[in-house]
Amino acid sequence: MEEIADRLRKEGFEIVQEELIPMMCSVDLVQRPKIVADEVVSLACISGDINFQTLYPTKKIVPANVSIGFGARDSQGNIFITKKI
Repeated sequence: MEEIADRLRKEGFEIVQEELIPMMCSVDLVQRPKIVADEVVSLACISGDINFQTLYPTKKIVPANVSIGFGARDSQGNIFITKKI
């Protein structure tokens, strides 16, 4: 997060808040921090982006990822695509 914020500052953007929301698809986790920024850079999948936009309709969300499908993690920690979208 710090590296992204530093890069944005170098490009002239004002960073007013840094929050790590571990799962943006979780309503409870997204509602915990008070979001003071007008625009939010999201590293979430499309489900998290849509959840955030639904909960904060006046905020502009800037997606930084492209979802290619739904994934899962096995017992060894490997992540794999379960369904392409």
